[in-house]
Amino acid sequence: MFGHLWPTRQHTFIGKKTSVDFRGYLLLLGVAAVAALILVSSGRGPIVEAGYQSPRATVQVDRADQSITAYSPQSEVFRFALAVDRPGVYLEQLKFYVNGLYQADIFADLKLYHQGTQLGYVEKFDQEGNIYFSLDDYALNGGANIFDLILSGNASLLPGQALQFSLTDESSILLSYQGRSFRPEADYPLSGGLISVRDKGLVLAYNSSSDQQILLTGDKPWIAGFKLTSQGELVDLSEISFTYETDVAKEELSNSIFYLWQGEELISPASAQDGQISFDLTRPIVLGPDSVTAWSLQAESLAPGQYAFRLSSIVGKGFVSGQDLSLSEPLAWEELKVRPYYLSFTDLPSQNNLHEGWNQIFETQISSRGTEALELKRLTWALELEGAEGEALELWVDNKAYLTDLTAGDILRLDFDQPLVIRGSVNVKLLAKIKNLQAPARSQAYLLSDKEEEVSSESDNILWSAGENLYNSYSLPDLPLAPHVLTY
Repeated sequence: MFGHLWPTRQHTFIGKKTSVDFRGYLLLLGVAAVAALILVSSGRGPIVEAGYQSPRATVQVDRADQSITAYSPQSEVFRFALAVDRPGVYLEQLKFYVNGLYQADIFADLKLYHQGTQLGYVEKFDQEGNIYFSLDDYALNGGANIFDLILSGNASLLPGQALQFSLTDESSILLSYQGRSFRPEADYPLSGGLISVRDKGLVLAYNSSSDQQILLTGDKPWIAGFKLTSQGELVDLSEISFTYETDVAKEELSNSIFYLWQGEELISPASAQDGQISFDLTRPIVLGPDSVTAWSLQAESLAPGQYAFRLSSIVGKGFVSGQDLSLSEPLAWEELKVRPYYLSFTDLPSQNNLHEGWNQIFETQISSRGTEALELKRLTWALELEGAEGEALELWVDNKAYLTDLTAGDILRLDFDQPLVIRGSVNVKLLAKIKNLQAPARSQAYLLSDKEEEVSSESDNILWSAGENLYNSYSLPDLPLAPHVLTY
C-alpha cells in the first residue's frame, strides 16, 4: 500500500522535431500548388465585373539539385506546377531564365512537356539568358498542371558545367481567361535546383534499416536495409560489396553465409572473407534515375559479439557513358550486438479514461527470445499524477495479482523477491486506485530503461538474467516504450 500520496505536479512537454526528405517535394509539387491556390482564393473572393469572375493561379517549382550526364539522350532540367482554380484558362506565354550557360545551340532541342504531352517550341533565346516558348494558347486543366523541361541531346554539354533554370518575375508566365490576360501569383524569383554535368552517372545509397541494435545468433538475422538509385544515367550493376568490423574471432566467421535480397527476391549468397562480403550479380540488374529499389542483407547465423557493417562499394556500367560507375559514398549502419538470447518488450494499449477506483495505468508483454526461459529481476516505472490522488498500487502478471508491496512516488522501482520467470511471454500490468479526481486530471506511467551498458545492481532500472549472466536493458530493441497516459 502507499506510504504517502503521489505529489501533484505540472509538466510542460516539447514535441520531437522531425525531418523531411526533400525528394518528397517532387511528388507533392502539384498538391502544394493547389493548396496554395486554395489559400489565396479563400483570402480573396472572386472579383465580379459585368459577369466576369477573375480566376486565380499559383506556381510552385521543384528546387532539388541533381546531376545529369554529358551525352545523355535526354535529361529533365526543370519542373514546375501551375495550379488554376477552374477550367477554361489558357497558357499564352512562357519565359525561362537559364543561369550558367548561354549557348543557344545547347538549348535548340529543349522541349516542354505538360504531364507527358509535348507542346510548343523554343521561339527565341536572347543574350540575357532568357528562353521564350511559342505555345499557341494552350488549354490548362482545372487544378494542378505539371510541366517539365527536357533537354534532348546533351552532346554540347561538358563535364564540370552547371546550369539552373528559373522563373524570374511576373513576365515569365502569361495566362488568359475569357479573352482577358492575367498572371499567376508567386513569390518570384522561382529558381529550380542546380543541374551539374558529369562525365558519367553515380550510384546513390540510402539507409532504410530500423534502429534495431540487437540480433539473435541463430535467427537468420536481417542485418541491414538500404535503397539504391542512380543519378545521370541507367546503370547495369555487376557487384555489391560490404565490409564489417567485429570483436568475434576470425575463425568463427570463416563459414558464415550471407544473403543479398532485392525486395523479396534472393539475388545471391556469399561468404565472409577477411572482413569483406562480395556479391557477384549473375543476372542483369539495372538502376535508373527515376526509380528506387529496396535491398537487404541477411546472415545465415552470426556468432555472439559486436558488429559494424558498411556498404563499401558497388560496381556497374553506365548505359550512356559506357564507363564503370561506383557508389557516390559508402553507407554505414549503427553497431549491432548479436546475442544468443534477450528480453523483448511489447507495448500493449490500455484504457484512455481516468476514473475513481482502480485503473490500469500501464501494460506490456515481456517475451524471452532465443531461449526457453529468462528471469526478470527488476522493473522501474516513472509515475506522474495530476488532479487526483493515488491510494494504492498493484502489479498483475498474466491477469493475476502478483503479491508484492508497492509504494508510490515519482519513481517506482520493483525488485522481485523471487525472479519472475519469463517462459515464452507474460503480460505485466500496473494498476492504481485513484480518488479525489478534479478535472482536468491525468496519469502517466512509463518504463525507465538503462543508458549505460555496464550492469549495476544498485542503479539500473531493468535487470534480467540468463543463468548466472546478469544484464540490464541497455540497447534492447523494443525500448523505450511509449508512455501510457489516462485523462479525466
